[in-house]
Amino acid sequence: MTYILIFLFLIILRYSLFDQAKFSKQLYPYVLFFLFIFSAFRFEIGCDWGNYRTIHLTTALPLDQIWYRFLSEPLHTLTSKVLHFFNLSYLWVHVYTSILFFFGIHKLAIRQPDPLGFLILLFPILIINMPMSAVKQGAAIGIMCLAYIAFSEKKLMSFLIYTALAAGFHTSAIIFFALTPFIKGEFTLKKLFVSGVLALPILVLIALSSAAETAYERYVIDQYLKSAGGIYRIGSLAISALLFLVLFRKKWKATSTEDYRLLLLGSLIMLACMVVVPISSVIGDRVGYYLIPIQAIFFARLPYIAAGAFRPYLIAFPYIFLSALFLLWTSSSTLFTQCYVPYKNWIIGVPERERDYETDDEERRAVIPEIL
Repeated sequence: MTYILIFLFLIILRYSLFDQAKFSKQLYPYVLFFLFIFSAFRFEIGCDWGNYRTIHLTTALPLDQIWYRFLSEPLHTLTSKVLHFFNLSYLWVHVYTSILFFFGIHKLAIRQPDPLGFLILLFPILIINMPMSAVKQGAAIGIMCLAYIAFSEKKLMSFLIYTALAAGFHTSAIIFFALTPFIKGEFTLKKLFVSGVLALPILVLIALSSAAETAYERYVIDQYLKSAGGIYRIGSLAISALLFLVLFRKKWKATSTEDYRLLLLGSLIMLACMVVVPISSVIGDRVGYYLIPIQAIFFARLPYIAAGAFRPYLIAFPYIFLSALFLLWTSSSTLFTQCYVPYKNWIIGVPERERDYETDDEERRAVIPEIL
């Protein structure tokens, strides 16, 4: 109920400030700060809390014993090692990954005419599922937001560097290297074909890394990687992609030329994710999360590009649509109840102080798979 009340309050807040753009932008930093605290200092919240604690414990060991993890996601491993060096507990993993996520989101938000609306639209799916659960990919998504900005500004080297950094936290981000041919020059079918060819081996790599990660999680903590609800998330992306391509593509190209190419390619990838779902829901879902900020750009800008008698409905549509999706998820998913309820926060002190998050070397070694 906490999450639903927060989302409803944010929607009411946004609508109450609909004709007060200046005040809305003044409130934006406070909402951003609240959501950061809500995410970064949560306690035992998120379906992957135990998974990432296990990973954090293993990263205290020498690199030659965890080479497989360093090779796949070196930046996450190294930053976790920094926490061990300063003797900071696992709880701080969520703080630094949330910083990366919200920094990238903030940089993308302030480029929008409605940064508050953009941020609110990310709450029910992206914020709750990524920085509040899948923290590695949450960090990667934050960095990819910087890559999206570089893409829109046609800065090739910046785009490549940010995408590489994102992949250093979560391997799935490497799929966006396939966007490289579109950074400069005209959008052509030839470039689309080249991008598709580039994407195929990357998808295979993501599939293999996903399978390896699933096997690791099953072996170590006896949990299965789940993408329950993925079809609904990807379906929502596909709906927004069709809206953009069918109704707003030409108008967007005329009024927002800088990020038109990002929205166009993002929409095409959203539809591609829907095609991938029958083959691998995990791949489709993981790639889809990176596209939610692009969806939010589109939704948040609808009030500025919609016109005619249907404008009020188009303005309300994203909020009604995401509210319905959020209510469906929270009411029907047993995982949501298990992973997110009740909400707890440790910013004023760690709840259940008998739970020791400062573990010793013996416990760290105990969680290493026997195959090592």
